[in-house]
Amino acid sequence: MVTSASSNIAENESLEEQRQQVLELARRLDRLGRRAEMFLSRQFQQLEEELEEFEREKSAWRRQQQREMAQLERQRTELAGMANGRQPVKAVTTDVARRSVERRSSSAGISRERASERRILEQTARDSGVDPIRLLMQPGTAGPAMIASLLLEFSRLNRLIGGGGIRFELAESRLPPRRMFARKDSGVIVQLDGFSRMPLTESDAGGTFDVDTDEHLENWLTFKTQILQSALKDIQLVAASREAQPAPRHPQSRSLILESILRASDLELKDTDQNSRRPDPLRVNRRIDVVRQQVERLEISAESLSGSSGFRLHVSLQ
Repeated sequence: MVTSASSNIAENESLEEQRQQVLELARRLDRLGRRAEMFLSRQFQQLEEELEEFEREKSAWRRQQQREMAQLERQRTELAGMANGRQPVKAVTTDVARRSVERRSSSAGISRERASERRILEQTARDSGVDPIRLLMQPGTAGPAMIASLLLEFSRLNRLIGGGGIRFELAESRLPPRRMFARKDSGVIVQLDGFSRMPLTESDAGGTFDVDTDEHLENWLTFKTQILQSALKDIQLVAASREAQPAPRHPQSRSLILESILRASDLELKDTDQNSRRPDPLRVNRRIDVVRQQVERLEISAESLSGSSGFRLHVSLQ
């Protein structure tokens, strides 16, 4: 009887131990299931955001394509007229005719003023030398992919002028002061410095004699002149940045901008590789101002970001 009782007790203890093990395994599976559910929900949310961003970019690029196609058609018409020995043919539409009259009636003083402003901007760019460009950003709700696509447009403009792209670095983060009775914070302001990937001085060239630093520097100055003449200006953002307090360890802004820079570098490598494999059809007609078109594309990208996520940008020199 004693042996039978002890064996029953041992069997019960063994069953209880197995039950506890099964319960523990069930708890682990439950925790694993919840983590997997959270991970999948985050992935689906990120996928939705990227799809929305893709649709916004597609609509912006479609508008830009329509503008470029209209410009190409006008230039083909002008070239056809010049080839036939006539003056460039103008599109006979009320809107174009009105603009032509307005251009003819504009005073010569305005043209001289614009030329003077251009000379001042060119001199400002030359005085800056090899210094980087400065980008003040207030990201708003823009994600890393959206910011990376904008940074890529800067590199594309630089490559069109003759450079090798732009290398971006996070300089600092600043937090604007909270306004009394404000519903929400106005958002962190970050400063990015954009450097030329091409060597601009003899020391950057590493002692190699096949690098023409003078040509690279001239291309860099031309790039900065184009940037200064663009509409990428926000004086209110500059004033807000001056009032803001430095926040060098602001984690959200650092992770956002650093990820954006990494994504922009990856996109630039793919973009450079694709452009090297296919010929540029715009090289056939040298009358097409591809640099100006890229500046407009850059402005449209910034404007699209501003409308969709409250993104703000101001580009200047150091």
